[in-house]
Amino acid sequence: MKARKQLVGRVVPNAPTFIATDRWGPATQAAKQLRPGFPRFLPSFSLFASVKILLVLVAFATCAQAQETNSLGMKMVAVPGTKVLMATTEVTVDQYRAAGLGYEAPKFAQSGNHPAVNVSWNDAKKYCAWLSKREGKKYRLPTDREWSCAVGIGNMESAGGSPESKVGKVADVYPWGRGKPSGRAGNYMGQEWNNAAGVAAAKAYGMHEGWSLIPGYNDGVLFTAPVGSYAPNSLGIYDLGGNVWEWCEDKYSPMKAWRVLRGGSWGNSNRGYLLSSYRGNGGPENRRAYRGFRVVCEAGSGG
Repeated sequence: MKARKQLVGRVVPNAPTFIATDRWGPATQAAKQLRPGFPRFLPSFSLFASVKILLVLVAFATCAQAQETNSLGMKMVAVPGTKVLMATTEVTVDQYRAAGLGYEAPKFAQSGNHPAVNVSWNDAKKYCAWLSKREGKKYRLPTDREWSCAVGIGNMESAGGSPESKVGKVADVYPWGRGKPSGRAGNYMGQEWNNAAGVAAAKAYGMHEGWSLIPGYNDGVLFTAPVGSYAPNSLGIYDLGGNVWEWCEDKYSPMKAWRVLRGGSWGNSNRGYLLSSYRGNGGPENRRAYRGFRVVCEAGSGG
């Protein structure tokens, strides 16, 4: 993620983030290749239907068992293609404060059900160690690969390679689907800033003139939103796009100590940053008001 400029004033409505050469439109050829057709030959209908029904029943039974809720109220669900259960929401202010690690509140208002921010990678690791001890299970940050599987692109990326090598490689695929966001796809930087209240909030926070907004999109929230405010994905996981950037276990590059961040935040409007395959990065000691985290629990850990 690029460093923010010195901030001086107002948000300019409809700033040209999405120019003609980078507009929201039909899927690219690379994206089309991700939609293979049906096999040319299929079993007879009766056999195919029977197998399909059996698989649905097995999947339902497996999913029903592969979820749990811990003592802090974190709901954990299985992520296909991995061996972890992932928290359906980002760690909240109340959940973070329960660890007694101290909380650096941002300059904007939050309630206990908002995502914890100003949390460094090092802080998040300490929290996971505390939570593991409390719950008697192995909690940690998700790996970059696990995060990709959770957001639905695990089968579109190679399992190997550094996170840096995969940045933006899955074209026109976003946490909400394809194309431009609509409705309440997530907490990003949209036209909710394009009014008197938004301009005043931007000025108070220190945003620079020319800060761009997503054209035609309004999520209704200026800074962080309570976790679970927007629709979940097919796994029942919320805010994999927007609200706050989320720390992952991995190094961004083998040559640097920077750690991976996924998902975008309330302060992002640039199309590239919103892609499911985009990776940000930051020093493990850095704290920012647009960064937080969620946890995973290793399946089968604990008594």
